[in-house]
Amino acid sequence: MASYITGFVLNKTDINFVNTDGSVGSIQKIPTPEGGGVIDGDNWAIPVNYGVYSGWIFQPYNLNNTIENVQPLYSVAVTKISSNISSDWYYVLGTSAQYVAAADGGTALPVVWPYIVHDKQELPVCQQISSQDVNGKYFASFALPTLAGNDYKYFPFGFLNGVALTTASSSGYTTLAALLTFLNTSWPSVGTWTSPDSDQIVIATQTSGTGTDVFCGGILAINPSA
Repeated sequence: MASYITGFVLNKTDINFVNTDGSVGSIQKIPTPEGGGVIDGDNWAIPVNYGVYSGWIFQPYNLNNTIENVQPLYSVAVTKISSNISSDWYYVLGTSAQYVAAADGGTALPVVWPYIVHDKQELPVCQQISSQDVNGKYFASFALPTLAGNDYKYFPFGFLNGVALTTASSSGYTTLAALLTFLNTSWPSVGTWTSPDSDQIVIATQTSGTGTDVFCGGILAINPSA
């Protein structure tokens, strides 16, 4: 048995790996039992954010408990591995069973983020639509990425209250106007979509919201031909 295996680490000793290019995770060497690794249990890594991705809540679950095994929206299954040689611990993509198999020389741990579109990670950004504007209407705001060249396009994705919204065009949207047309035509349940801030944000305003709706998703800028 090797002392280390390769894993996709979301958090190491309370350090979240959120990268400046808008991606998450870090490929690292993880200690096996031979290298001092100890399994501290299976967890759901649940996204923590308020419209801006910031990290995870780690919620333990039992593989043998079907109630605990209901996966929260946009969470991923991770294993907590501690070292009995150092003070480090790791939250690694995959289950404890996968870790054991990989440590024994079997199938390697997953090293690719499970939510991918055109080779780009979809980050699980969620927010409750509970802010109110001057008219008392509930709204949510979303960062609008910059299209870095003519080949880049907008790719929206989302869920409302845990239900998947209409899938966007696989070829994306080349202009803000085209993006807003899709959002207002296909995602009216989220609200009326506008962009009052000169291409920096988009806002969904609800006519009769309750302040309890939860939106998960976002808008990516992708070169689909890359």
